[in-house]
Amino acid sequence: MALLVGCGLLTSCGSATDDQTTGKPVRGAPALGSLASSGAGHRFYEVYDAVPPVRGTMLMVHGGGWKDQRGDARRLQASMSLRFRGDGWRVINVDYSPGPHPVRSGVDPRPMVRDVVAFYDQVRRAYGGPICAYGESAGGHLAAMLAVERPSLTCAFLNAAPLDLPSLLRTSSAGAQAVRPTFGTSRSVLYSWSPAKLWDPDKILTEVFATSASNDKVVPPQQVQAFAAVVPSADTAVVPGAAAGAADAVGWMHSVVRRDPLQQRLASALEWLDRVVPRAGRTTPATDGGADCATPPAGSSAMIRDNRWKLLRAGDAWQQATTAGQAVVATRGCSGSAHWQDDGLSLWAFPLSGAILASGAEASLTLSADRVVRSVSATFRGFLSAPQDWDVGLYASSQTSGAIISRVAACERGSCSNLRLFGTAGGALIAASNSRGDPDRREKPVTADFVLPPGTRRIAWRLRCVAPAGCSQNPTAPLRRRDPLGHPAILSLYRLDVR
Repeated sequence: MALLVGCGLLTSCGSATDDQTTGKPVRGAPALGSLASSGAGHRFYEVYDAVPPVRGTMLMVHGGGWKDQRGDARRLQASMSLRFRGDGWRVINVDYSPGPHPVRSGVDPRPMVRDVVAFYDQVRRAYGGPICAYGESAGGHLAAMLAVERPSLTCAFLNAAPLDLPSLLRTSSAGAQAVRPTFGTSRSVLYSWSPAKLWDPDKILTEVFATSASNDKVVPPQQVQAFAAVVPSADTAVVPGAAAGAADAVGWMHSVVRRDPLQQRLASALEWLDRVVPRAGRTTPATDGGADCATPPAGSSAMIRDNRWKLLRAGDAWQQATTAGQAVVATRGCSGSAHWQDDGLSLWAFPLSGAILASGAEASLTLSADRVVRSVSATFRGFLSAPQDWDVGLYASSQTSGAIISRVAACERGSCSNLRLFGTAGGALIAASNSRGDPDRREKPVTADFVLPPGTRRIAWRLRCVAPAGCSQNPTAPLRRRDPLGHPAILSLYRLDVR
């Protein structure tokens, strides 16, 4: 359970400089080295567009012992991403180079922090501010390190975050198991990666909301208390623990805590965020009608690096819509690799054992054109665990408002038009009608061309649950190498050209 239920790239980065400050280094921050291979286009990310009005951008940094395994960003942060999205935040959920290096000797924490900093730089260039960061456990540590490196970060949520690594190594055997392979055991090195040691309240402008649990054995509450001693302006609290199985017990981070105090902390978090970033905001105009993450921008390596931020805006003219309160999602993003099945534009149902998606719940991506459009060329992959329970595909309308219902290419309750289903383990793959053989065995998916009805002004890709009793969200066996989470339904559009 999460707490909140409910600018171009630099070629190098020394100690904590920021284009919004004097440029002087923050005391003791570690040099990050080259940023040339960091950030969007090289690491996975996904964008959840805000429900207007837009308040700003929330950068989501997942936890998990600094390991960053495939699928962690979505698996650990999808729920919180949807909640922030509904609260007016554009959410960018990112991954980063893993910290531990079990295959080789030595440790080097710089790449993972470098990636998070690179994403911040690109977000700032693509959208401006305000920008906040949300991190859980190891992700909270990285969010705090982002504030050290970029002191103009607006705010940061640090949940059960390791903030004083030398102390953590001494006081928590479970925490030490994650710290050692990532940072080593040198006291000077641990000090140089500890936000509580590096934070300079006179230089860092970031507002902080930090929470711990009294019975956390992985990241003890002394971590947030040490931070509070250095940053008295931070809103810090320790939620009381509970006995497992108690009537008021609820899981949170690494602990079991009392439900009511956690809910009170949640309420204060929302009030705090409203004070830091008021709800009245501005909207960002949509500027792009396509989506293409297959190749980076053309040009020299320096030009590619300096323009990588534009990938964040790729496909942003496609309006995302998601049924409120339901875990069916529309996102866009790039991973730089089709093996993730998360490139370009995506529609998906979140895998959650025992959960049922309500009948009629849907996610959609809609493009309203300023002219008549005649065709769509799409490169995609998809999967349905129970094809008879879903409608998925491309629809069109000649009207500038109202429902988009003219079917162009879709599979509805297992019956397809201009698409096909290919039976496989646990369900069926969605493929172009001209696909031959198992489409998941192809290194590159087939590109299909779809002719639109005369006078089309709007088109939409849609994923909808149509089973009368709802659609199971039980994860499928993650046999397909492109879907490590086992989504019960997913359609990923790697490239779209609208003509």
